[in-house]
Formats: sequence, structure tokens, C-alpha cells
Amino acid sequence: MSKGVSKLTPKPGRRGRSSVAIFSRRRRSRFALTILSTLLVAVALLLWQARVHAPWPPFTFIKGQVPLTINACAPLGDHKEVSLPDRSTVQLNSGTCVSGVFTPKLRLLRLETGEGIFQVARDPNRPFIVETGRVSIADVGTRFDVYRRDAVGTRVAVLEGAIQIYPRGSMSRHNGTPLVAGQQIDIPNDTGTASLVRHITPHDVERMTAWLDGLIQFEGQPLGTILAEFARYQRITFITADPFILSVPMGGTFRTTDVDSFVGALKLQCIRGKYNETHQNITLTRITGCR
Repeated sequence: MSKGVSKLTPKPGRRGRSSVAIFSRRRRSRFALTILSTLLVAVALLLWQARVHAPWPPFTFIKGQVPLTINACAPLGDHKEVSLPDRSTVQLNSGTCVSGVFTPKLRLLRLETGEGIFQVARDPNRPFIVETGRVSIADVGTRFDVYRRDAVGTRVAVLEGAIQIYPRGSMSRHNGTPLVAGQQIDIPNDTGTASLVRHITPHDVERMTAWLDGLIQFEGQPLGTILAEFARYQRITFITADPFILSVPMGGTFRTTDVDSFVGALKLQCIRGKYNETHQNITLTRITGCR
């Protein structure tokens, strides 16, 4: 017998059971535990999948690896940076939540409403996928902004690198839309309306990402759009019975939490704001005789 290998002999007082039988039984126990662990992981994943009501892209389990689940939200009126297991990060705008799972073969996040800026660590062997609205966004290492509005649709802007956009739940090599740095796509909720791809300038990007510094910037947008933007950061509702007010163009830079300064600036547009503290709303009316 070679050195280092001991001979297995029956142990006394064990009714003739050998160490071989004991060793075999231990191997069966370890195998059963491995099967049980795998089943528990699969069940947990299926439960998570059922909760978000959406199909999973295919992936492969690796023995000994457990999927990592992600759940994060930014508080109302503020933003939050979330560090992900692969060294990627996501900046969440006010009231935005993401959920997802990371496996050895896949990085998947879901953003159902709100806005996030994704800085993706490069990994060509493990795609980074963001599902939102009607689309799935696939990436292997870049930076992009996703803004999902329930009543309107989804805006995706590429800040660095390139991404591919697919119909949600239907990813293949033949149905993706490429998007590169300096491009933005607006995807309406209405499937009968075409998505619009356009170029964006560095100034557009600066305005789009101003919320990272607690600011919002406007350049000639109608007041109705501006009020909807402020509502992302405040529990205050703006009310008006005058459709003209909602169409008034306005520009400027404001802090997301400084409604008083914003309402004060409305006077330059001949609009008065009256605050009702009880109902937490601001009623907007035109100032008579103002030009």
C-alpha cells in the first residue's frame, strides 16, 4: 500500500459495519444537502420572480453560488447612490426604487417608475440588464440614464459608451436598437406610437443630471411640465383652473426643495401662487393687470 493511504478495516463494536459504509453514508448526506441547497435557491428565485410578474432571461446556476437580490429606494425629495455587488453603481432620483438579482451569468435590475443613472462595471461575460416599461436595456459596461414616467413612457439617454434596447421579455440578436453616447430615445407607453431617437448635447446632459446636485433646470419648457417635475420632489400639489397658465414657457435653475423661490419667480410671469397649508397645495392664478 502506498504511503499516506490508510487501510480501511471494520471497527469493533459496530456489528461489522466498516468505515467504507460510514464514508459512503457521509457522502450521501453531503450530496443530499447540496441538492437541498440548490432547491432552496431555486425556490427563492421563483418566489422573487413571481413577485415582480415578469419572465427571467435565461441563466445558469453555478455550484456553490447563490443569487444576490437587490432592493433599494431613494427618499422623497432626495437622491441615493447604491453600490452593486459587481462594483457598478446606480444613482436613484427622488422616490425611485430598483429591485433585481445578480448571478454568476447575469446582472438584472428593474426600475418600474422614477429615474436612475447607471454606471456599469465592464463585464462582457455577464450582461447588465435594466427592465423598465416596455423595454429591456442591455449593457456590458457604460453609463446611461433611465427615466420612467407612468403616464408618458420611458426616456433612455446614453452618457458614455453604447447600449442595446429590446422589447421587454424578447431579447435576441435581431430585434435590438443600438444607442450610443450622445443619443436619447423616448419610448411611449402606446405601442402604436413610434419611439423617437434624437441627439443630445453636453448642455442637455447637464440639465438632465442636475438633480445629482439637488437642482432642476428649465429652458423654455411649458409650466405644466415644470410643475410635474417639481412634484417629483415635493408632497405639494399645484392646482389651476386656467389652461393658459400650464402653457406659459419658463426657464431657470431651482433647488428641488425650494418651492418658495419657485413660486416667487412665477410672479415674473404674472402668475400668483397661493399656498394652502391644510391641504398641502398651491393654487395658481393670473395676476390681473400684469404684463
